[in-house]
Amino acid sequence: MKELDISYYLFQNLQKQSASKSFIENLSKWSSNFEEADPLLRYEQMKQYEDDSPIESSFDDFTNYSNAWNIRRSTVLNKFTTGEKLTIVSSFLPGGEKTLFRQVSNLNEKVKHRLEQLDDFEEGSVRKTMGLSQQEFIMKINVLNDEIKKAWESEQRVKAFKIGIQCSKMLSDVNVMQFYPSKFVLITDILETFGILVFDRLKEKSYKQNVIKDINDIDPSSIPESAKETCQNWLFKMASIRELLPRLYMEMSLLKCYVFLSKNEIKPTIARLTIMIRGIGNPLVAVYLRNYLCTIAAKLLGKESEEFFYNNLKEFLDEYQQIFHPMMKKKYEVQLFTLDKYLNLYVPAVDWLLFGTLNSNKCKLTLLEELLQQCEKMENLCVSIYCKCLYNYIN
Repeated sequence: MKELDISYYLFQNLQKQSASKSFIENLSKWSSNFEEADPLLRYEQMKQYEDDSPIESSFDDFTNYSNAWNIRRSTVLNKFTTGEKLTIVSSFLPGGEKTLFRQVSNLNEKVKHRLEQLDDFEEGSVRKTMGLSQQEFIMKINVLNDEIKKAWESEQRVKAFKIGIQCSKMLSDVNVMQFYPSKFVLITDILETFGILVFDRLKEKSYKQNVIKDINDIDPSSIPESAKETCQNWLFKMASIRELLPRLYMEMSLLKCYVFLSKNEIKPTIARLTIMIRGIGNPLVAVYLRNYLCTIAAKLLGKESEEFFYNNLKEFLDEYQQIFHPMMKKKYEVQLFTLDKYLNLYVPAVDWLLFGTLNSNKCKLTLLEELLQQCEKMENLCVSIYCKCLYNYIN
């Protein structure tokens, strides 16, 4: 009932704020090519709940972001499956074909050679394992997750860091688009593991045997200099990653470690990362990166994270036209995707951004009208993902 209450509340406020019935009719017309039923057509069916649905209070029940994300996580893994063959590139798995990645650069040959050596991670050759089934891919991802833990326990912390970098690099690969949302979930689980290991290590160095139950209990002014130095070293390592995508993912995984230096750094850092995501060229990759940023923000800030959900949702709409770029069309058509099937890949990420935004008392009264007006200014298809997400709330 709560999910139905959310949708009903949205449409009720839209009706109150916008006297233009033609706008709703246009929206319904725009979404008529969906493979699902247009959620706006269900509006009349929801009227019966008007008298007995606790609409205002329903938002107060949706504050546990962790549980909300775990539900979505399971749904993604069950829905976005594939029979296509998958590839993993890693230095830390046995077998595979040796691969050397050369960076296109104006640097001289000596510097390029040193960079290639760094990319080779000093652990042996980077190897590409191809032809994996979905189950085999998941098994190898689980092996990498275990390898991070083993490396950390044996005090090979840099190795754990490098595994995290290589895993985050995999999220630039969209060669099997249908599986991308699930791959995102699996790999961010590894990044979550890495972030916890670093955070717990810093906590141990800061408080020895004292038990800190909550991140809010950490007082940066009481952190010893040795622990602060260790924290800064990790952040320097992260900042030295040359490729944008893994650098962003790794910084997000370490975001909560900023609390050992200054709690005032967290919000400005999230705002900075929100803007930096604009540098990711593939809109599918970018929206899931925004998903991860908001997930981390929600765990750190709770209700205070809602402004970042809102900002990232607006950033997505600002970048929406990239989805229809001929280069993107070529990518999904090669994989025999229709436009509608391609747009469905965005739904879990946009749904999460929408969910976090709609919990905001500040935003919920005006958000729907604002977003739909923005969609009206764009191509008609701009509203499609948004309506698909509302459909999820209703069903």
